[in-house]
Amino acid sequence: MVNIDKNLKFKRESQDSAFTILMWDFTKEGLITELKNKLSLISNIKNTFKKVKLNDRLYEYLIQVEKSTISNYSQIVLIGSEIIIIKLDKSDIKILQEYQISKFTISNDEYFRIDWLVDIFENFKFYDIIINNSNTYTHWQGNMYKKKQIAKSVNLDYIKNLNTNWFMVGKLVLPNKNKFLLEHYPNNMSWDEIIQQIDKYEMKKKIFELQEHLDNISTQEDKYIFGSDIYDLIEQYNVKELYLHAEIKKQFDNNIAEKELVSNINFPIILIVSIDKNIDGAHTLLKNFCGILGIKYY
Repeated sequence: MVNIDKNLKFKRESQDSAFTILMWDFTKEGLITELKNKLSLISNIKNTFKKVKLNDRLYEYLIQVEKSTISNYSQIVLIGSEIIIIKLDKSDIKILQEYQISKFTISNDEYFRIDWLVDIFENFKFYDIIINNSNTYTHWQGNMYKKKQIAKSVNLDYIKNLNTNWFMVGKLVLPNKNKFLLEHYPNNMSWDEIIQQIDKYEMKKKIFELQEHLDNISTQEDKYIFGSDIYDLIEQYNVKELYLHAEIKKQFDNNIAEKELVSNINFPIILIVSIDKNIDGAHTLLKNFCGILGIKYY
């Protein structure tokens, strides 16, 4: 199984010059074509400094590929101030094939897409989704980046016997509140939209858990840390869990890199997204706690 250095997600590159490439079972000729296409897009960038920086970095990798004797590529390539190549083995390729991941993806930003890569190769928490299309039921499993069809044209007994909570998309059947979590109509929703709705449902649960912590601060003050003081606690390895609002994630990542605390991140970071101002936890976290709340070892 591929080993991805999660600390690389804090490595910031100016001018969106952190390239993330994922490819599997991809020909050398195809790779050269895709890189040249990307270089062509870069040539249209109006900011001269940014254009030159992106062009030089990607062109250096293109030259490396053209000189290579490799004919078939299955790799993760991270292009920044240096080129990092992570080879994929047969088990990695099997995952990409099984869950319908595109054979070639390239993007560039301030940071490498490490969370995306980790999610693909390590996140096997799947949602069970029943697509009801005119009373024809199809069972899918998946999450934001992976999906596969489990069973086609299943009957109601099949659905009744599922031992997991499932989400139904389309006309609702078997209205048992303990067995379904979502109702929507398939003609109006893409897979991404379905998962976004489920993620919203999951985010509400995270915000509920966050609110419980916020309610406890007045009586258990020593258990929590927030604001700029959090970085001292991270340096001391005294953070057990961290709630972080999405609006300050970029600032947090920059601070972690600048303060050289990347290797100190040995705790889960729970990203919180505001869904509704009526859901107090997310709004309170951002407004009253600078968007960050740490739970200490104590």
